[in-house]
Amino acid sequence: IMTATDAIFYFMPIILAYTSAKVFKANEFIAMALGGTMCSPAVVALMAGSSSVYMFGLEVTKASYTSSVIPIIIGVLILSYVQKFLEKIIPEVLKIILVPGLSLIIMIPAIFLFFGPIGIYIGNMISFMYAALMGVSPILCGAFVGGMWCVFVIFGAHRALVPIGINDVALYGRQNLLAFAGAANFSQGGAALGVMLKTKNKNLETIAASASISAALCGITEPAIYGCNLRLKKPMIYAVICGALGGAIMGAGGVYGDSFANNGVLTIATYAAFGMKKFMFYLIGIGVAFFGSALLTFLFGFEDIENLEK
Repeated sequence: IMTATDAIFYFMPIILAYTSAKVFKANEFIAMALGGTMCSPAVVALMAGSSSVYMFGLEVTKASYTSSVIPIIIGVLILSYVQKFLEKIIPEVLKIILVPGLSLIIMIPAIFLFFGPIGIYIGNMISFMYAALMGVSPILCGAFVGGMWCVFVIFGAHRALVPIGINDVALYGRQNLLAFAGAANFSQGGAALGVMLKTKNKNLETIAASASISAALCGITEPAIYGCNLRLKKPMIYAVICGALGGAIMGAGGVYGDSFANNGVLTIATYAAFGMKKFMFYLIGIGVAFFGSALLTFLFGFEDIENLEK
């Protein structure tokens, strides 16, 4: 089982190549071939060896690309432009042969000579900045992520933070970013539960119940955010407050998880690997986030949709 878990991170460039290609509109199979090259045994052996590695007379910056995150994302982004350019200049009858081959011929040297090292440096810089913020105050860091994560989700900005968690697991075998984000997930579920208990609108009650289960069980918060909390405004505010409190509690307790997993009831065990004390802080954090936001929503209420329709 552990081998299956580790394999995902060892071959992370291949997995990210596929998902990045979907986003950047590149050919998924060319992207995966590029990612596979980065973590192939021959390349790993060269990078781990004591001798210098050269390509076209230029020295290659030696780095381990297995488990890396940023390099392949940058590589696939550049690949998308290379592919589009080649598709414009190559005749239709030759595209199926020349576009994949030329794309790899161009991108493999580019990734090892330029974009790969740049990605490694960016990843290290992001991790350093996050670690520096944690060093200043884990409590403030936890409060910020726990409170603002679902606000970032509204704008899609949370995707810029996700590589921090993946990178931390790859480099250090642990992460706390998603623990703090978990406080936000549970707070959204709790606020939706409060909406379900408070509203007189049967349709909204059904939506809120489903959204609460989705957020608390699986960490999927979009139904709660868009279905009721943001729509009603006040439950969103209660969720932000309680998510921040939950994240601060986790920061104070030094909570860490041993894998990268979306936070919900189904992934609670992820945070039990570093001792019962830290795990208890995690449970208290998600409890405050969930039940706190549910209680605030129920007690202080909101302007019900049923009343707006009268």
